[in-house]
Amino acid sequence: MKELIKILKQFGIYSEYLKILDVELDGDRYITILIPTTLNWIEEEEIEEILEEMLKNVRVKISRLPLNKFIKIYLEKNVKNKAYGENIENVKIEGENYALYIDWKNKKIVIHKFNGKNPIKESCKLSSNWETMWGIWVLGFESKEKAKEFAENLADEIYKYYEIDFDIEEHKRCLEDN
Repeated sequence: MKELIKILKQFGIYSEYLKILDVELDGDRYITILIPTTLNWIEEEEIEEILEEMLKNVRVKISRLPLNKFIKIYLEKNVKNKAYGENIENVKIEGENYALYIDWKNKKIVIHKFNGKNPIKESCKLSSNWETMWGIWVLGFESKEKAKEFAENLADEIYKYYEIDFDIEEHKRCLEDN
């Protein structure tokens, strides 16, 4: 894998969000390289062919990293206590804290107030899941300002790679007393 990353860097393909899937099916090996940026299709095909020649008997595909996967990689790298998505069940969170709901479907990040793992208002979290096909929760910010700063940094990274503006909103029903 390190050799493959070294080769990709020579082609100018490297990102901290690079994801490589290496699968073997019925004796055939397939490598999918997911990157947050897009290459033109001619460049993409040329690199795939060169990699297939170098790696011998391996099918290579370069694709764009889906936005939700990009966000999860960002969270994995930047949320210290791992209190996001399904990991929340395994993390101890007590007392008042602020949470983000990253809504990749509607392109927004909403700041909420929680008490431990429970929203202050029932209308904050409508699903029993911490991650759905539309978005993901991040809990445990000690202040609204820290949650907002994290949301702004994430929104900047999303814009850098995908040129999508994510709105950052405060959930009025649970933050109205602040």
